Amino acid sequence: MRKKIMLFIGLIALALNVSAAVIHEAARAGDLAKALVEKNPNLVRAEDNEGAMPLHHAVATGRREVAAYLIEKGAVVDQKDAMSRPPDGWSAPKFVGQGMFVSSSKDGQIYVTDQTKIPNGYLAKVKMVDGRFAGFERLRGGPDKLRPQFANIAHPAIASDGSYIVFDVGGGSHLYVFFRNPDGTGSEAVDLSRQGIDPRGGIASISPDGKYLFFGMNGDICWVSTSIIEDLKPIGKDKAE
Repeated sequence: MRKKIMLFIGLIALALNVSAAVIHEAARAGDLAKALVEKNPNLVRAEDNEGAMPLHHAVATGRREVAAYLIEKGAVVDQKDAMSRPPDGWSAPKFVGQGMFVSSSKDGQIYVTDQTKIPNGYLAKVKMVDGRFAGFERLRGGPDKLRPQFANIAHPAIASDGSYIVFDVGGGSHLYVFFRNPDGTGSEAVDLSRQGIDPRGGIASISPDGKYLFFGMNGDICWVSTSIIEDLKPIGKDKAE
């Protein structure tokens, strides 16, 4: 019965060209999603009341064929869910927005790879507004100057105190670091392969106590002391004790 209802609503939507209201349900059900997008390609990034797009619904219900089609048509791949932790356990996942590889500092600074406007992504700072990502602010300074040399700058890992960010430039390899200034600008980016880290290493994270840098390489997880980063801090910036 539900399938018949969806077919009926979809046919009306196609006829009246008001299909935005049903594309998300169509993606979940697997019915008419392709036809709706063919009719109006803009629907591939249409958001529902929670901000989720059709791809989000297709993946949530296991509609692989629909998901593959939506990706082919330009759907935003890196959409993020989040869970809160009330006293009685974890909440259900809730869509918070697009972005890849989320990292945050102790004081709540959030960084992601923003893939909405620049090919292959870029580092961006975001805010949480009413439980959603908002105000993507592209990072300036060192990473900006690397753009002509590297197309894929991604995977930000911010130190717990917010003083520096480690990222990679090779689509998951070749780590760099740059330091944050009080005014929000950044230092020149420093190539960590010159500090002894294999350039094949990437997708880094920093331990909550700030003492260790973890990164992936050849299917393994590797680590080094963050002292190699502390020693690189520009003159005039406080060094960790």
